[in-house]
Amino acid sequence: MLGLLALGKGEGMRHRIRVALMTAVLICVSLASVGETTHLVGWTETLELSWGWFLATPPSNASPSDVASIFMDLKWTAPYEVKRNGSSWIGYTTAAIVSNTMNPKLSWVRRSAVTPAALRHEAYLFRLNEVYRRKAEAALLAVSVTGRTAEETKALLHQRIQEVADAYLAKADAMAYSCEAETNSGSNLAAQATWEQKIDAWLIDPSLAP
Repeated sequence: MLGLLALGKGEGMRHRIRVALMTAVLICVSLASVGETTHLVGWTETLELSWGWFLATPPSNASPSDVASIFMDLKWTAPYEVKRNGSSWIGYTTAAIVSNTMNPKLSWVRRSAVTPAALRHEAYLFRLNEVYRRKAEAALLAVSVTGRTAEETKALLHQRIQEVADAYLAKADAMAYSCEAETNSGSNLAAQATWEQKIDAWLIDPSLAP
């Protein structure tokens, strides 16, 4: 029994992290199924983030101290198989595809307040999201369950895939929040340099990331 599990857009979790600092950056990370990708910017090793991709107008309820808001998505799809294994059934993912994108239409910036340091900080937030994209992909690929019937196994598999996906969304949010707080949104250059070293190392070996 083959299947494909992808979390629908309307069901996706969307978290907003706000840090009230002098050069605060708002982060929104969501985990959803692969769907519409028009106008999204996908992360690559050679990507050079630009303020030109922050197209939205700052919302009226944003604090005057907020410089920018970047909206990032981890989108995933997980084909799976459920089959009999003796007197029981096993279910497992046969592949996992996770993408890391930012949405320019939802990302905004106060252009009168930007600095090179702020843009570099944003770029590293995007790199940090890539770390958890890689971790999520590896974790989703390793999902397997055992059940008494095909339907029970399928239900357990769906539940486990969702739990794994949710866990990596929460972790991506938590780490972005820590990066924001510890670096004062990139204005603390020493702390920013420390985070950059960690993120670069985690990209080489995502298993090193918490």
